[in-house]
Amino acid sequence: MQDMIRGTIHRGEARADLSVPGGCPLCGGPLDLRVTPSSAFTYCGHCRWISRSFVAVGNGSVEVGHPPGGVA
Repeated sequence: MQDMIRGTIHRGEARADLSVPGGCPLCGGPLDLRVTPSSAFTYCGHCRWISRSFVAVGNGSVEVGHPPGGVA
């Protein structure tokens, strides 16, 4: 059985909340996304990782990117 992305669209508030099983790039835990017209944020409840992410939706898929926060 394939893991599925689950989500809720809040039309009155112009946001969507999604959960991606195995989506955390650090620990592989479930990744929660909150997408608004101007931003996207991710949170892993397992390792507590938080990120401002890039999200693209299309062709039956969701692409989540995690751009670097800075240069060392």
